[in-house]
Amino acid sequence: MTNDQFRALEDISGHRSPSNSKAGSSKADDLLAAAISAFAGITRPGRQDMQQLEDLAMPLLQCASTRGKRHAANALAQLEDVPRRLILALADQPVEISAPILLRSPLLRPSDLIEIIGRNGLAHARAVARRQSGDVLLQGVLRSFADPVIDRTLALQENLANMEAEPLEKPVVPDLSTATTPLMKEGSSERLARALQQPFYETGAATGAQHLIDTALLIDSQF
Repeated sequence: MTNDQFRALEDISGHRSPSNSKAGSSKADDLLAAAISAFAGITRPGRQDMQQLEDLAMPLLQCASTRGKRHAANALAQLEDVPRRLILALADQPVEISAPILLRSPLLRPSDLIEIIGRNGLAHARAVARRQSGDVLLQGVLRSFADPVIDRTLALQENLANMEAEPLEKPVVPDLSTATTPLMKEGSSERLARALQQPFYETGAATGAQHLIDTALLIDSQF
């Protein structure tokens, strides 16, 4: 952490009056974004790099605005080399901030998610339900809410997982070399040609698992 960053941090984390609170939040947002951006640019961050980010970011989270925290969560959600303490702190934020962390962070173990749900309740549980996890204990905690949104999300994930696991049936190809009758009747070739010229409306009908889950949750405005 540079001397300028230390001075700025002391500036915004001291006793502030309501009149300069907004300015302090804006400065905290800028510092937090700059620190995360610089950290994300390091190809292989070492222990010292992660400690510096933690030392700077943890106090800034107390001063940053909702928008600044949301930006931090989005930026850190998919990184593997991030201070766990920082990830856990963001995961305990309101769900409008923590959702990217709850959905995507590879640092959160099932035991972490169970503790986060225990501290924060239904809103966080709904976000965690969208995360693909086969952990039996976590699934049990989610189902214990008996919440329609969670149950529907888990059911969709289970059905889609089963569909992906099913092997494709090998099509039966007839042996045309032994055919004794014409394959097409007279005029069939013309009808086939006209049929092939019709628009194929089914293109793109297959939908990804995540898109189906998103659609189901968007229908329910509670989430």
